[in-house]
Amino acid sequence: MKNLNSFDFLRQPLAYGSFSNLLKLLWSNGGFDLRYTPKALYVIMSSLIGTPTRLLEKIIYDAKVENTSIEHPPIFIIGHWRSGTTYIHRLMTQDPNFGFVWSLQSFSPETFLSVTSMKSLTPLLESIFPPKRAMDNVSYSFNVPEEEEYALGNLTPLSFYHGWFFPKHLSEHFSRAVLFEGVSDRLKAKWKQSYVKILKKTTLHSGGKRLIIKNPANTSRITELLELFPDAKFIHIYRNPYTLYSSVKVFFRKLMPIYKLQDISEDTLERHMLDFYDKLMSAYVEQRKSIPNQNLIEIRYEDFIGNEMSYLEKIYRQFDLNEFDSIREDIASYLESNSGYTVNKHEIDSETQSKVHDSWGKFVELWGYESPVVLQN
Repeated sequence: MKNLNSFDFLRQPLAYGSFSNLLKLLWSNGGFDLRYTPKALYVIMSSLIGTPTRLLEKIIYDAKVENTSIEHPPIFIIGHWRSGTTYIHRLMTQDPNFGFVWSLQSFSPETFLSVTSMKSLTPLLESIFPPKRAMDNVSYSFNVPEEEEYALGNLTPLSFYHGWFFPKHLSEHFSRAVLFEGVSDRLKAKWKQSYVKILKKTTLHSGGKRLIIKNPANTSRITELLELFPDAKFIHIYRNPYTLYSSVKVFFRKLMPIYKLQDISEDTLERHMLDFYDKLMSAYVEQRKSIPNQNLIEIRYEDFIGNEMSYLEKIYRQFDLNEFDSIREDIASYLESNSGYTVNKHEIDSETQSKVHDSWGKFVELWGYESPVVLQN
């Protein structure tokens, strides 16, 4: 079964989500490019075939999910893509006192509880999910911590990752799903309802644990998240913008071919990258004023690396979490197991550095960085 991982179409998230939502997305995004017909047909057929299972889970679990309370304010890890959000998320979820969205739940939010109850399906799930992430070779499986943006993409018309699937409309999806520009109050209310349901399902599956949620798209959704969870905690991790630019280019180049049903030129994608960072960070800087000081921690990625233990201890202390000493060994063990992981290094030319400075210069200054020569991914 392991050879299934060579077929990228099996990893297209829309294949495991709502069929009605998929049809609406295909219609509103102008369908798919002909060259992606095999992938699109697989997505359509897989989503359609999964409909009975989704209906069965709805019948069995919807009342339980609805009656589930999120008693502990969630902790949201935010920051632009490739800023270190996954790393800090993986570290903190070594603590068994936290609940989190599994990759399986994120990709298949309407069948997650049914599937995880059937242990016999574990070998199949292990064969479909790749052992490493495509963009950075970080370990992966069906039960690792994942961002819930994929789940939103399979349940609602508002998800930034719809832009990865339909890149001709990438900018539109960013504006609507990340910044909520041009979104009606009614649609935003439905998005919130779906979001809470996803987190309730995670809470039910985890046995009522405090949730720790990582999602870069949430970096500019602080207003909406505080409306849902007024005492939510936020960890914002940021990174040298020059390093980030180089890493994000690799990220998009490796991941988008797996997901996309339409083509986009590299020049257009690069323009979007520059624009998205500026808008995401600008929205964050404005919205963070709404977060009580005691509920926000900002971390510089370069300072975090090599000093993970001391930063995590600070997080636990400031957010009044569990006793950190009780999980210190678990964190140390995870750090040791990943000590052999090496980052990629890149050099960017002066033209690219100028381009990044022209677009992101105010954030280079805000975060206190200088132009580097050797960059890491």
